[in-house]
Amino acid sequence: MQAMKEMYRRDYAPGLDRFLETSWFSTAGEALLLSSRETMDHFLYCVDQFRRQPSTQQEFALYASLEARLVWSLAVLPRTVVAEDAGDPRIPEVKGRLITVEHLIRGDFNTEHDLPPVPANVGAVSEDPRISTPEFWYHLAHFTSVRDDVSSAEPKSPLELVEADLSALRSQLCMQEQRDVLYSIAIARHYGGRMDPFYENKILVPSSDNPADPTNKLVVAQGFVAQEENAGTTQVVQRLCGMARRSWSKCYLGPRRDVSKTEAVSADAQGQTKAEQ
Repeated sequence: MQAMKEMYRRDYAPGLDRFLETSWFSTAGEALLLSSRETMDHFLYCVDQFRRQPSTQQEFALYASLEARLVWSLAVLPRTVVAEDAGDPRIPEVKGRLITVEHLIRGDFNTEHDLPPVPANVGAVSEDPRISTPEFWYHLAHFTSVRDDVSSAEPKSPLELVEADLSALRSQLCMQEQRDVLYSIAIARHYGGRMDPFYENKILVPSSDNPADPTNKLVVAQGFVAQEENAGTTQVVQRLCGMARRSWSKCYLGPRRDVSKTEAVSADAQGQTKAEQ
């Protein structure tokens, strides 16, 4: 039990706080972890498994699968907060960001009632990540809500709305690893979704050396996410990148139609128990 608590405090709470740009997991998450029998049982099982050094590719894959499920089960702990205990203003904020990340990885569409409010300083560019946090998450949520597979009554076309969100996201990266990761997954979703077909191991050949070429953008984004899966600074970054790559392998992104990928967030995060049997 003590090893689990130490691992949560050292590795997962700080990693989740950084990824979702909050402080909730370090200050309030442990109590909910200890009250969730299912999550705690899986965590204890992982602690036992992680003591064994993997030596084969299959063992490394099992390790990653177990940790991916653990990361996601810890990430969604805020969803277990009951209404009477939801006075913490961080709770709706974190829940909204979780919804955005989930839709981003799954490749399906967010709904209007899940969008955060428009930030008061929307459009203002700041190099301070603390100032730009609300705008970054607003544009990421809006990006996942734009249905570019159907006609729209908006003055701007869906494609224009998506590209405006991507441009805003790029201006708010602020040298933050988690934002680079989320932006790269968004790029892969946008440009990969227009390639027939796009899948994880497809050999991509750009039509030019222009960095603005969509294929070049896709190559860079895909390569960065793959790199972060192996070398990200936290287990949270590594495993969420793995979930994104797994979704590309399971359900190719193109051509862009109504792409409700129900296998979402990956079998690892949704409770694959085969590895534990």
